[in-house]
Amino acid sequence: MKKRIAAAFFLWMLGVLCFGILTIYSDSRILWMCLFLWILFPFVTWGVNQVAKKNISIAFFAPSSMEKNEKISVTIVVENTGCIPVAGVFCVVEITNLFTGETDKKDILLAAPAKSQMEKALQITSSHCGYLQVKIVKIHVLDWMGFLPIACEKKAKKKISILPDTFSMHLYLSRAMAEMENAEYWSGSEKGLDQTEIFALREYAEGDSLKQMHWKLSSKQQKMIVKEASMPMVKSLLIFWDKNTAHASPEELDAMAESISSIGQELIQQGNSFTLGWTNGNINVFEDIDTEEQILSVIPRMLKTGVNLTAGSGAFLYNQTNGERYFGKVIYMAKTIPADFEEMTKGDMTLLLCDEQIRDLVWKTIRFHAGSYRTDLAAIEL
Repeated sequence: MKKRIAAAFFLWMLGVLCFGILTIYSDSRILWMCLFLWILFPFVTWGVNQVAKKNISIAFFAPSSMEKNEKISVTIVVENTGCIPVAGVFCVVEITNLFTGETDKKDILLAAPAKSQMEKALQITSSHCGYLQVKIVKIHVLDWMGFLPIACEKKAKKKISILPDTFSMHLYLSRAMAEMENAEYWSGSEKGLDQTEIFALREYAEGDSLKQMHWKLSSKQQKMIVKEASMPMVKSLLIFWDKNTAHASPEELDAMAESISSIGQELIQQGNSFTLGWTNGNINVFEDIDTEEQILSVIPRMLKTGVNLTAGSGAFLYNQTNGERYFGKVIYMAKTIPADFEEMTKGDMTLLLCDEQIRDLVWKTIRFHAGSYRTDLAAIEL
């Protein structure tokens, strides 16, 4: 914008100089009048624009979703509801992928005739999935000479989901067991909290609750017998995407988004239900997935936020707020293992790391790279 203003000011000054030279040499009243009007004109239109800017409004129109590398048009509409025409409305449009953090800015200039609408198409595309936010960060109403802008407090915003591609894979899922209420099966090797099913019988010990007493058997054996509760067992699976472990490039975030979407889609096609979890800034979000329609509706929500290194890892947040929720198996996807990592289950845990570094881990670990993730994950056992 500064270059545009400088160019407009230069042309105006050139006009002043030309009119001045002609006026001095000809001493014509008409030329003197032209010089006066030429000097006065931008300041008059600047004053008029102070009133006209109140009648200016701006809006975006665009599809709600798009695919990667797809070119779409975002239509910018400027409306002038007043009777005063405006020579130019200068806008700075910021396009930000809230998932990857990529940002671009574009300058747009439109005229705003009286009582009319003007529109302009802005072509945008993205090579990475995510959540695009298109918004006005600056808007100025220009005088008719173009070098006396007036800031205009108008806002416009549009958000567009960029869906990840998915790929086919051969996926084998091992058995997962977890503690849940109202189960049909109970553990034979570990006691729990379900008082409706007996895990074992033993003699009373100090501190036992009277609710545990087996009164019939105690009366029969002439000693106090208590019941130990069982652990209910049911298949339970959590697929968790921890975006808060480390800084990740747009390519790595894109690879993780496609990978977790493809894994979820493959599990549904195999007839598996699961819980899908992810970090959303400083909180964790969980959604139970039973159908393909559910996972398709959840994927755009996963991509609304990217990395937040100040909030703590998703594993840390889970143990702070959701630790009482038990899963028999957790598939944990992340850039790397964070320093504040804690186990998220007493059951099985498989790590999917978008990290080239080789390190000794106690958990089953599958590594993939942003440049070869489709090949790396073509056939996996979780």
